[in-house]
Amino acid sequence: MKCNLKIINRIKRSEGQLKGVLKMIEDGQSCHDLTIQLKAIESSIRQVINLLTIENLKNKVNEKHDIDFDEFSEEINLILKR
Repeated sequence: MKCNLKIINRIKRSEGQLKGVLKMIEDGQSCHDLTIQLKAIESSIRQVINLLTIENLKNKVNEKHDIDFDEFSEEINLILKR
């Protein structure tokens, strides 16, 4: 599967956030602050999963049909966010 720049950048951002959390743990930051950062990472990873799912579905559908991918992506995003 072709990984686009948007997916790569999100993964790199999550990687940076994880490194930041490790530093926070080493520095003795509060559990509350750690939880906030980990929730942000969780959300970012969920978005990567959604983007990968959409790309996979686009590729599968494109093999079979000619469709409006912008509209298709919006509909899939709505489904994945539930």
